[in-house]
Amino acid sequence: MATTKFFAVTNNNGLISQELQASSKFDAIREVKAAIADRSAISWLDDYQTALEDACGVSCDGLSYPEALEQCAAEGAEFVWGEPSDDRWNIWSHVTE
Repeated sequence: MATTKFFAVTNNNGLISQELQASSKFDAIREVKAAIADRSAISWLDDYQTALEDACGVSCDGLSYPEALEQCAAEGAEFVWGEPSDDRWNIWSHVTE
């Protein structure tokens, strides 16, 4: 059974991402907006993880942010949403088996 996972990604040091708890696009957007609004409530804003890379089965070490996202997109990740004033908090999704 396929499951869609959502990830918040940042352009800091290539591709660093955090898997979200959300199970829908709407919930993913709400989760990231809540994290931005209240940094103290969400510890992953300052954590460096690579969950999207792991989900896609790619390594983005040494790649620029656009190159890293291109690699993940080639493996099936899809762009969901981005904060217009700051591209650091884009959300991507990836369907897993």
